[in-house]
Amino acid sequence: MTSVYGSQKKTEFDKSALLEIIPYEGVVKDTRVVVKWLEKEEAALAAFNEVIEEGTAWPFEDNFDMEGFESYFLSHAAFGVRDGETDELLSIFYIKPNFPGRCSHVCNGGFITLPKHRRKGLARLMGTLFIKWAPLLGFKSACFNLVFATNPSLSLWISLGFKVVGTLPAAARLRGSPELVDANVMSLVF
Repeated sequence: MTSVYGSQKKTEFDKSALLEIIPYEGVVKDTRVVVKWLEKEEAALAAFNEVIEEGTAWPFEDNFDMEGFESYFLSHAAFGVRDGETDELLSIFYIKPNFPGRCSHVCNGGFITLPKHRRKGLARLMGTLFIKWAPLLGFKSACFNLVFATNPSLSLWISLGFKVVGTLPAAARLRGSPELVDANVMSLVF
């Protein structure tokens, strides 16, 4: 996948700060969960493509193959939230630089909860871990570029301390929406 910044040297970061934390164990609505490093996995790719096909939360229109998923989603620090009893994948998220070079201390995150596991508190868990773990990876702040005005996660991010720092009017052609949808740019300084 090409970036608007062209071909840039990959920003390296030190994962060692997370090695003592991961796997992370917790409880979400009476379900024991374990957060592990996410690696190449068909269930994660399928979840990503399912959200793309829904067409309401991510900007992509075309499904990814495993190579594209690996390049985009698994390029830096990616995690899978699993059922602590069955090891079933419940949700996935990543933390990576939002920009290259002089701005690589600003991170971005991507979050997906598999549809049958939504409304169970997994997004709040991922968001909370994102806020705790990003600084351990050396990031100083976060910027989410496209939080669509119709996305239920908008209120979650605000409750976790993110601020809307700008709005892109008519930014997205989302499935099921007859009008173009605004996108919020959100930020948090750690």
